[in-house]
Amino acid sequence: MSKQIHLVLCGGVVLGVAHAGVLKALDDTGVQVSSVTGTSAGALVGALYAGGYSGAEIASLITSNRLDRLLLDSRFVLGFNHLKLLWPLSWSKRTRLVFLSTFIALLVGVQFGGYIHPNFTTAASLGIVGTVCAFIVFWVLVLVRVLGYRPGLFKGKKLSAWVNCRLQEKLSLKSPPECKDLLKRFSAIATDLRAGEMIVLDEQFDNSMTVGEMVQASAAIPIVFPPMVVGKRVLADGGITQNFPVGVAQGIAETVSDVFITVKFEPKSIEPKSTSWLFQILYATIDAARSVQEESISQNPWIPIQLTVDLEPLDFSIDSEAKRLAIEKAYEEALGVLQSYRSVWA
Repeated sequence: MSKQIHLVLCGGVVLGVAHAGVLKALDDTGVQVSSVTGTSAGALVGALYAGGYSGAEIASLITSNRLDRLLLDSRFVLGFNHLKLLWPLSWSKRTRLVFLSTFIALLVGVQFGGYIHPNFTTAASLGIVGTVCAFIVFWVLVLVRVLGYRPGLFKGKKLSAWVNCRLQEKLSLKSPPECKDLLKRFSAIATDLRAGEMIVLDEQFDNSMTVGEMVQASAAIPIVFPPMVVGKRVLADGGITQNFPVGVAQGIAETVSDVFITVKFEPKSIEPKSTSWLFQILYATIDAARSVQEESISQNPWIPIQLTVDLEPLDFSIDSEAKRLAIEKAYEEALGVLQSYRSVWA
């Protein structure tokens, strides 16, 4: 039996756009991949690749679509136009809530201004400040309460719908694709929050799940996106338990001569002066927990590709040029590694 080549794509949120550059390098060097195993962003790109998209086509899809519009559906925004996202009540009750908050804010503001200074002009100015502060505090309290009702800041369903739509177009299917419809064996990694264990989403897991739903579950970052409930399982981002799923791919290998190509990102250092410092801390915290779970290839031939990506992991608003440069850089790095390991995979 001839050796097979298994591709492993790690998670990394926005850094995952660089996976497209690696796939382009695989295509250009003639590497024939038999299976794709991915976590989070790796599952998204891997699903498209397993469904017949080339690396160049995936790069085009990524650069031509804004990530915030692709991944984020209903925004969690404080504002009059988004009140139904802020409170699980009927519209009439939400309207009364707005008037109530405004009245309370005015009352607090007037009392605040009159108490602080007897002069009318000064008191009025202070009253305006007090009104604004009271209004903000009121809606912050509403926000805190709503977070208790909502399992995520965004619905997360837009991603699964987009993946299913792209695969339906590519494979000429009339219904949303399942794993059995893909051209390559595909596995997505998720985490069961109830059991605290890694779950492999593939053809054997649940035939009722579409490929898009598998990707959505694998990329469901806690708090940002809600977990997906499948039977008794509560599935969330696979990077929580296994961000670099080489162990899962090893279970697919049929012989010791099978080759593994793994893609991993260099950890980014935290820059305290950066405008996205808060997001950097969040990602670094998740990434530190992920690194404990990482494994390595023990027996089979292994081609490790480690990428340095100059993007912010949680910056969903990056422009097309930044994505294009990241993909090109990843392409050059991967191409160099593949050429140096030609004797292994050829």
